[in-house]
Amino acid sequence: MARRLAAFWTALALALALPSVAGAQDGTPPPSSSPSSSRDAEARALFEAGRVAFADGRFEDALEYFERSHELSGRPELLYNIGTSSDRLRREREAVTAFEAYLEALPDAPNRREVEGRLRVLREEIAREDEQAAAVAAAEAAAAQDAASAPIAEPAGETAERDEGGEDVLTAWWLWTIIGVVVAGGVAGAVVAATVAQEDVYPPYTTGDGGAIAITLTVPIP
Repeated sequence: MARRLAAFWTALALALALPSVAGAQDGTPPPSSSPSSSRDAEARALFEAGRVAFADGRFEDALEYFERSHELSGRPELLYNIGTSSDRLRREREAVTAFEAYLEALPDAPNRREVEGRLRVLREEIAREDEQAAAVAAAEAAAAQDAASAPIAEPAGETAERDEGGEDVLTAWWLWTIIGVVVAGGVAGAVVAATVAQEDVYPPYTTGDGGAIAITLTVPIP
C-alpha cells in the first residue's frame, strides 16, 4: 500500500510537470512567458508544499495547498490528495465528496479499490453520526415536551395553608369557630377584670331602704 501510494504521488508530480515539458519540445515559448504555464508552475509549487506539509503531519496546511493547486491546474488527481487530507482531519463528509469526484473523474484510477474501501468506511461513520444526532435531538424534544406538560407546582407558602383534606385553612369554618370562642373568652375576661378593678377603685356599697344605694365611706382616722 505504501509503495503504491508513493508511486501515485510520483505520477501526480509528473502529471503536473507535463505541460512545461511538452511546451519545451514543440518549440513554444518558455513557461514563464505563458499565463497558463505560470499557473501550472504555481500549481506545481503548491502541490510540492502540500506534499511536504502532509508528510510533516500538517494536514490543515496540506489541504489548503492541494485545494489551491487544484483550482489552478484542474488536475483530477489532486482530488485524491484533498480527500486524503480531509480524511486525516476527520472531515468525513468533505473526504467523501472529494473521493467520489476523484473516482468519477478517473474511473480507471490505479488506487480505485483502496479509495472505494475507504469510502465505505467513511459512509458508515457518517451514518452512525447521523443516528446519534437524531437520537439526541429526539431525547431533547421529549424532555422539552415533558417539561411543558408537567403541572405547575404551588408555592410552599400556599401549600402549607391547606390541611390534609385540601381545604384552605384561611376559609375553614372550624378555624373561625375557634377564633370566635377565643375572642368571646377574651371579652369576658376583660369584663371580669374591669369589674375587679372597679371594686378596687370605688368603695364597697350596700343597699339601703327603698333600694337606694348607700355608699359607706371609709374615713381615715387622723
